[in-house]
Amino acid sequence: MIKNAFTALKNLILPKKAASQQQLKTLPQKDTKPSGTSAKPVTQATPKPSLPKVSYPVRGYKVTTGYGVWGKYWSSHINKDGQWVKGRVNGLGRHKGYDLPTPVGTKVYAVASGKTLFSGNKGKLGLYIKQVIPGLGYAIYAHLSRVYLKKGSFVEHKQLIGETGKTGNTSGAHIHFEVRHKGNQPFEVEFI
Repeated sequence: MIKNAFTALKNLILPKKAASQQQLKTLPQKDTKPSGTSAKPVTQATPKPSLPKVSYPVRGYKVTTGYGVWGKYWSSHINKDGQWVKGRVNGLGRHKGYDLPTPVGTKVYAVASGKTLFSGNKGKLGLYIKQVIPGLGYAIYAHLSRVYLKKGSFVEHKQLIGETGKTGNTSGAHIHFEVRHKGNQPFEVEFI
């Protein structure tokens, strides 16, 4: 009895639903506005420009602290004109690059081909490499434990260039990676 009632109910509902779906498919697909309205046509948002793409400097590790993040560890910020400037805002600064935590000694690879501008130890960045990236500016690979390049040497894309560490101003082993324009302004990239 219950089965018969369910079948009867199903036969009453489903054909109507199927018919209404068929009607929807056959309705004219015009873009009309109701008469007497002054509705403006819908415009699509301007897509965000794509970011420059670079490969990861270490394999198997992901970014944990990204570009532009606010925090107490950094001493620069982006001003109203979009330029990076020294100084904190309410005791906080913004992160100029990307941090990828790794064990000390993890291999670091060049994200592009280009000439080495600097290879050595310097202040907060610790042991680091500065490399030209044609068309973009230059890359910084910081807090390294070892570097395999000398200033002026040419680097191929994905060439082994050093090992991660915890030198300079750091709270643990990782690589700090950033890309800057020739005017020394850091900018955001997309990893592939």
